[in-house]
Amino acid sequence: MKLDFAVDAAAAQRTHALVIGVSKYPFLDGPDQTDFGAEFGMTELSSAASSAADVASWLISEYDSDAPLATLRILLSPADGETIGGTIAAHLASPCPATRSAVDEEMEGFVEDCRDPDAVAFVYVVGHGIQFTKRGAVLLLEDVARTRVQELRGALDVAGCFEAFDGPEFASTQFWFFDACRERLQSPNLETLAGAYALSIPSGYAASSTLYLGSSTREAAFSVPDDRSIFSRALLEAFRGAGADGPTDLTTDDWWVTTTKLLDAVRPAVRRLAAQYAAEQNVEVVGLSARTRIHRLKGVPQVPVRLTVDPEAAGGTSVLSLLFNATEPRVTDSATWPFESTMPAGYYKIKVTTQSPYHDFDKLHRLEPPGFDGSLRLGGA
Repeated sequence: MKLDFAVDAAAAQRTHALVIGVSKYPFLDGPDQTDFGAEFGMTELSSAASSAADVASWLISEYDSDAPLATLRILLSPADGETIGGTIAAHLASPCPATRSAVDEEMEGFVEDCRDPDAVAFVYVVGHGIQFTKRGAVLLLEDVARTRVQELRGALDVAGCFEAFDGPEFASTQFWFFDACRERLQSPNLETLAGAYALSIPSGYAASSTLYLGSSTREAAFSVPDDRSIFSRALLEAFRGAGADGPTDLTTDDWWVTTTKLLDAVRPAVRRLAAQYAAEQNVEVVGLSARTRIHRLKGVPQVPVRLTVDPEAAGGTSVLSLLFNATEPRVTDSATWPFESTMPAGYYKIKVTTQSPYHDFDKLHRLEPPGFDGSLRLGGA
């Protein structure tokens, strides 16, 4: 399904987005499972389509860029009972299942829209994934394993499409997000499979094209059942401030999420969220060669701050003050250690007044997303 959005005629650039979320896999699991589908060893998901809906809703209601959102192509295959909410729900006049035929249709238009160096391309996909090569990333679509003829006809070669778009005639700025496993199939009889949607790879390169892989090679990507995928939660957390990259001086509040800061935020967030469920998940990136702006924040981001004193015994006689822009008091005479709070991003003078044998601390620090965790060295015997 293609959605069009009004864009100011004065805008020199436009963003074209493609979002795909697949939870429903009738031929891999359930009463319609095929013999071939059983060889995949996979069950239906319960949160991929709703995770994709969250990203689509963010694009519609929060995304801010010099290249405003002009088109959004969305394909969703929710599992039975999975709810699609958020802003995108009001735009879905009819079902838009993520089948191979739908991908054929939507990708044709997406390719043509992105065949413009002044455009920006944004791609997010989530569902079951597999991998055959070290950098491979293949998304399984709703109708995968329906037949053994061209076994992966119901699949999208995301890594291959990423390479195909990496040419000078396509959008000069591209952001790709693959939120799926990259494990090999369990069946020992399947070394490679044919039929996945792919495109020809051009010569030359786009100016900035980055692919974030929500799992490492041969590893799994996780989601919370009936909730959201871990990668989508970390990604939206980063877009809403954790991945913000701020000004280099104190005269502006122009904060952006950039490709480099996004990675700095998403990697630890995915590890942290996965660890909460006794799982391990790592993020990889391909093509990160420039600090490219993705999304403009509407205000100054808030930064989680945690400060401790070293040695720990100094906490009994130490008092903390924080001065925003080195002059404006934000915290005065705090004697609680460790100090934990959330502060507006920016430059702060961190001052600690203590008693002998320890030494006072007085330094300027930049507090910025995704967080600041500092140990203040006070010396002593």
